[in-house]
Amino acid sequence: MKKRKMSKKLYRSLSISLCILIMFSALAFSSCGAVEETPDDEKNETRETEEQKKVIRVKKGVLSGKQISGENLELVDVPVSGIPEGAIDSIEAIVGKYATVDMVMGEYVFDRMISSDPPPVDESTFIYIVVSDHIENATSKDITAELQALIDKHPGRTLYFNDGVYTISSTINIPSDKEKAVSIRFSNYAVLKASKDWKGDTAMIAIGTKNDPASAERAANAIMGGRFDGAGFAKVGLSLENCSNTLVSNVTFENLTTSLLIKESADTPNVECVTVRGNGAADSTGILNSASRGIFATVNIANVNTGVKNSGSDNDFRNISVKCNKASENSTGFYEAGDNDLYELCTAEGFTNGYFIADGAKSVFEACNAYWSSAEVTVQNAFVADGTFNSLISASMARFFDASSANAYIKLTTLGSGIIKAPIFDTSLCDDEAYKTVLAGNAILIK
Repeated sequence: MKKRKMSKKLYRSLSISLCILIMFSALAFSSCGAVEETPDDEKNETRETEEQKKVIRVKKGVLSGKQISGENLELVDVPVSGIPEGAIDSIEAIVGKYATVDMVMGEYVFDRMISSDPPPVDESTFIYIVVSDHIENATSKDITAELQALIDKHPGRTLYFNDGVYTISSTINIPSDKEKAVSIRFSNYAVLKASKDWKGDTAMIAIGTKNDPASAERAANAIMGGRFDGAGFAKVGLSLENCSNTLVSNVTFENLTTSLLIKESADTPNVECVTVRGNGAADSTGILNSASRGIFATVNIANVNTGVKNSGSDNDFRNISVKCNKASENSTGFYEAGDNDLYELCTAEGFTNGYFIADGAKSVFEACNAYWSSAEVTVQNAFVADGTFNSLISASMARFFDASSANAYIKLTTLGSGIIKAPIFDTSLCDDEAYKTVLAGNAILIK
């Protein structure tokens, strides 16, 4: 029992000591906190008494290279101690300038982040070099020198002409060398026009020249869209020389003596969807071709004395329509002086000679037609074989305007290996028996 009473006294002593220790610890902690912490009211009072200054801050982010507007910025009050050195404090000093870095919302603006000049344009990333970005296309302004300089500055690129009139006074030269060549693309309403000060008899645009090195790799140049207007001053629209696989597509030529001149050294030309409105001169020609292995398709030619004149070989002429507005004694729709050429679905209207085949030419005329709609053409010859006849004429039609002994399906000089298959015409409108001497099978006679 005695031992048990002593344990209670000891317990009370320990409890009292522990309580006293806890009280002193709490007092000590409270005392320390009171010394170190500043009341919120006192903090706010300190801020309000510190000097404030207005400064520009980014309100809405701006990407590098973009122009900065007022809506991208805000003017805010900031304690002087919190403003970085060099921060701009005027919106007027920034608006209209260009960001040189990406500007992020909430950051201050410094001189190093802006520029008065727009960023340099890297035209190598553009699909086209837009001519009007570099040259004013005023109708009366001669842009010859500027345009030539632009071509020379951008080898291997495509130049694009927006709607408008581009006036030149001499030939624009486009190299055929792959390292220097360009292609040209016009909008549907862009016009390349010869000025009254036109110089020489050369083409408005010349692709390749006799001076291009023979060893150079040829580019596949292209001229697409637009209108070439000789305006009574230039004689030739477009010439091809020392080039290969050049494309001429959706181009209109007008008021020219020779719209398209293709020389022998222009290998494998490709001409499609072209329109020619000639100047009606006695020596006017739509297409004058000496090249080989070319393709000419869907071409409409009018107001010329000769529609197509060819001396090349292995060419295809498909769906070519030529019309003579006023026939002369020697007017000719198609003049063939080449070899192994194919004429298919072609039409000659209003010429004295629909198709003229030179001496010995070995070519094929398939479903080719000749028409006359006026008695003004007193001599109407569908085909004329000058010299030895060695070609094939098949399923081709002649529609004479009226009866005349001068009319002929074919005029022959000397028989060769040539033949006619299934000619289609009205024998009552001509006094022609020559076709029978080269006829294979039967004629298809129509009324």
